[in-house]
Amino acid sequence: MLISKSDYDRRKAAMKAGIKKNLTTTVTVGKRQGIPGTDQVVEVIAPTAETISVVKYLRGAIFNLWDGADVEKGLFAKVLTQGAGQTGGFTVPTLIVDAIIPALREKAVVRTLPGVQVLPVTEAVEAEYTFEDSDPAVTWGTENSTISEQGTSDLFGKRTLAMKRCQSLVYVSRELIQNSRINMEQNVRQRLGFSLGLEEDTVILQGLGGTRPQGIYFNPRVNSTDLSGSLDANTFRDAEYQVRLSQAQINAWVMHPRTAVDVSKLNDANGRPIFPAATGPGFTGRQVLDVFGTKAYQTTVMGITGYPDTSESYMVGGDFSYQVIGDGPLQLETSTQGGDAWAKHLLGIKLVKYVGSLQSQPGAFVVVKGIQVVS
Repeated sequence: MLISKSDYDRRKAAMKAGIKKNLTTTVTVGKRQGIPGTDQVVEVIAPTAETISVVKYLRGAIFNLWDGADVEKGLFAKVLTQGAGQTGGFTVPTLIVDAIIPALREKAVVRTLPGVQVLPVTEAVEAEYTFEDSDPAVTWGTENSTISEQGTSDLFGKRTLAMKRCQSLVYVSRELIQNSRINMEQNVRQRLGFSLGLEEDTVILQGLGGTRPQGIYFNPRVNSTDLSGSLDANTFRDAEYQVRLSQAQINAWVMHPRTAVDVSKLNDANGRPIFPAATGPGFTGRQVLDVFGTKAYQTTVMGITGYPDTSESYMVGGDFSYQVIGDGPLQLETSTQGGDAWAKHLLGIKLVKYVGSLQSQPGAFVVVKGIQVVS
């Protein structure tokens, strides 16, 4: 059977297209993909902060050792245009930096308290959020009476949350980072993330203001009682009363573990513990669980001396739905030449994070200071 040249060319082009289609695999990240010519199905997973390695990225970027680090190498290629700078360093991409965040959240206590508002902030200077300036006015009327207007501008306004720069600079042995047989991943993540998490708690609770956020302890509008003595059950009742006067209710207590042990030792007239406590493996001494049904949280960043006098500590109770945390951008940079990195053959890792904190209704919080140790 004879065919025309045009029909022949058309069939030839169709055959080439069919062969090319069978030999080509299109991969869509995050979806299940079939392998042409087989019954096999594979799932391609997009890289995330949890699946990538901070150490592999640093090892490859600094020492050009990319064994087992194809994903990290691809991320590094995207930032090459940023250059190494004058100190032999470079900026680490956001996806790598985000790997530090879980360690920060694991160690931070305040941001886990019930109702805390964590406000993502992309700017490093300040953030704005909506705020209720006043409650709606309520009036009474009769049939066919006119309801008084109240403009929305009288109810809702804006507040500004100032962001402060929190920073950490650590030095790591180049040999440890370079040696792929030693797993430094967890160490690096925790060392950086834990430091930031502890510092975030510190400034939210007792920041002095200025270059740092002003903490709850030093906020003059927060309810405050100078106990100047040891705790008893009435201490909590009196503190709760101060918060109730502001039409709020305490939903969490925060205290140092030493204070928690003292609370757990408070007994009634029959010698029985007033507040429930936990014992067993993982607990140091007796750890109080809650105070009159309100959960008690513990953190070692709370000062146990000088609040306000020698050997005196403090604790904070409040409705933490009025606590706002500005969760600003996190930046990570490295250097092999700056400061001690050059003289001691180390790798300098600088981590910078912007944090903001305020209490949108200070009256919803109470500080009990002057707690003298009993343990």
